Amino acid sequence: GPGEETAQEIRVELFDVQIGRFDPIRQTLGMPVVGSVSGTIALGYGEEWRLDGGNIELGIAGLVFGPGAIQSEMFRQFGGSVPLPATDFGNVVIRAPIEGSDVTIQQFEASGSDVRLNATGELQLRNPYRTSRIDLSADFQLDGAYVEEAGLGAVLGLPEVQRLQVGDGYALAVSGPLGRPSIVPAARRSR
Repeated sequence: GPGEETAQEIRVELFDVQIGRFDPIRQTLGMPVVGSVSGTIALGYGEEWRLDGGNIELGIAGLVFGPGAIQSEMFRQFGGSVPLPATDFGNVVIRAPIEGSDVTIQQFEASGSDVRLNATGELQLRNPYRTSRIDLSADFQLDGAYVEEAGLGAVLGLPEVQRLQVGDGYALAVSGPLGRPSIVPAARRSR
């Protein structure tokens, strides 16, 4: 309906919505996903339905991806994909205010037993979507028993992955067009 600060507003409030019930999410990821989403998505649009602000605050309880496979050109020496067992990301928190068509990722945090992740950054939305620009810093850790169970030793041994290692985790910066971003070690990132 009509927005308070914009011409039109779309507001979605979620209360314990099971994301595994949404086929488009499963089809996009190429594997099953389990978790319960709660929170609010508010999107404001200008006169010609151009994004003009909003806010995203979501929590996902018990997020688990898989089992399935991750497809990537980086894994071409393994046949183009790496099998993945059910992977526990635990509770996920996402906070992202939107000003105009710029999304600020204030918090993207996962606290699972298999994967722990923190990310912050910005996303400048453009049309077509692939030309949107991203500037994101992320660090993550993988549980040792999970790495062994998933058979990720060879993947973590790839030079492209080893250069991201910092202590017992990994830190990276993702920047550039969303359709083909650059991924570099966070410590070497140019400002």
